[in-house]
Amino acid sequence: MSKVSICITTYNRADSLSKTLDSILQQSFADFELIISDDNSTDSTREICKEYARKDKRVKYFRNDVNLKMPGNLNVAISNASGDFIANLHDGDIYRADLIEKWYSTLNRHPDALFVFNQYQMLDKDGKKLAIIDHRLAEINDGKCLLEYFFKNLSSAPWGTVMARKEAYLNFGLFDSRYEFISDVEMWLRLGMHGKVCYVNEPLIELTPRELTHKYYLPHWRITYLNLLILSQYYKMETAGVPADLIKKQIKIHLSRAVLVLIKHLSFTRAREYLYMVFRSPFTGIKLLFLPFSILIPLKPSGFNADKWKKICGVL
Repeated sequence: MSKVSICITTYNRADSLSKTLDSILQQSFADFELIISDDNSTDSTREICKEYARKDKRVKYFRNDVNLKMPGNLNVAISNASGDFIANLHDGDIYRADLIEKWYSTLNRHPDALFVFNQYQMLDKDGKKLAIIDHRLAEINDGKCLLEYFFKNLSSAPWGTVMARKEAYLNFGLFDSRYEFISDVEMWLRLGMHGKVCYVNEPLIELTPRELTHKYYLPHWRITYLNLLILSQYYKMETAGVPADLIKKQIKIHLSRAVLVLIKHLSFTRAREYLYMVFRSPFTGIKLLFLPFSILIPLKPSGFNADKWKKICGVL
């Protein structure tokens, strides 16, 4: 049995999948199985994956009968993994040849850590290197530092690509479907509440931008709603020393940027959905800020629950 299971979840990324798979199969640490979990793709993903499985016995290809989305597909991939260490990787990204070696050795040096992540190298659509995302953490950290970062930035420090101990999932559960596309954000906070986390201070992963046609290429009210749902639930358990006023300020900045980006890209329907959320929040300052935009006429998003939204905001 392999020591490490690498789980790749994929859906309709046939054009970029080969680069990702090549970067994984060329890893300096070779004792792994590669679980490819295809979420019922409609392009040539199946043919590509079957060819890789034919050429390399480490590759195990699984295809869902129906589209499970996130996190269903990731949970299926983890359930198919046999290693003691499980690396969650994304289709489309490019992985440095020593990624798995660095992750594996770091977790072995710190047996009390539940998972490890690293710096990220951002790329533009042409593959040009942009900024490096560096959280300036030590190699081993109290997991609650992730809570503090999330509360201050309304964003997760780990961006979904991590290596976790299999026992972490066995002890604390798989990804929670209530949080949909960003269920990984809640997972890292959950694990951070229960143990330590490792960090490799090197850009081991190159992140490619989402396709222009991706549902979440531009800001989407649902992602903001889910982020604040996660925040409200964890802030009740542990404030991490972050005052509520600072979080309210970040919410104001986040909503402002989202609306301005959407208007810049002429995505007026999404901008109107954000305005609907704003004017039904208890944050007077934010509502006053957005009054000039009310000319767009706020639009109730499909699936928006006003009562839940008030409870979420009420935590602050």
